[in-house]
Amino acid sequence: MKTWTLLLASVGFLTFGTSLSQAQNYVLESKVAVVAAVTTQGTETTRSLRGGAEVTRLGVTVKPFTNREILAEMSTRTLLDGSTSGWSLVYLMDAQQQGGIYASKSGIIPVPVPEDLVTLPTYSVGLQTGTQTQHPGGATYSALTELALASAQVRGLSVSGFASNGIRSLTVKVQGSTYLVDTVSSKFNFTGGGEGESGAELLKGSISIGSAKLSTLSELP
Repeated sequence: MKTWTLLLASVGFLTFGTSLSQAQNYVLESKVAVVAAVTTQGTETTRSLRGGAEVTRLGVTVKPFTNREILAEMSTRTLLDGSTSGWSLVYLMDAQQQGGIYASKSGIIPVPVPEDLVTLPTYSVGLQTGTQTQHPGGATYSALTELALASAQVRGLSVSGFASNGIRSLTVKVQGSTYLVDTVSSKFNFTGGGEGESGAELLKGSISIGSAKLSTLSELP
């Protein structure tokens, strides 16, 4: 099955070469960055003019929604260790293509990020450009870029937009054996909104997922 088919058919951002079917389990880790702005209806101010006329000024409020706010909310829910210091967001995926977005801190078991805060993007229509090199031994090296429509949940609201995904081959060693993995870095620019915790909310921003590296974990938390 081609990489693009696997990419579009699954939630994951990583697909695997045929040589991985006999691999021991492992976990790949990619950095995640959420950078968004939430716009809500602001306060009204009214002033009186001479002659009895009143002028009401309407405004909007814009607040950030980023990794920082996600981790702060997780801390408020007592999902972390009492502090946001040292924590980051990562995408973890194992050899069975299971995984998701986690809060990660050195020396502590990663914590799944609640889906009402942010979810992985899913894809629909996509196009590809670039090259794939097939070697005689069966290994396929990818140097592709995929352009795709995508959707996700941010702050519990539906967002959608355009994603640019870079598909590159990565060689990893697992228990002394070398395997070829196709990793996908993604930049998903989105807009969306709906009725949120403070009334009508408009969302605009991006979810970025970096290139993967082999994690020190042997299985998902």
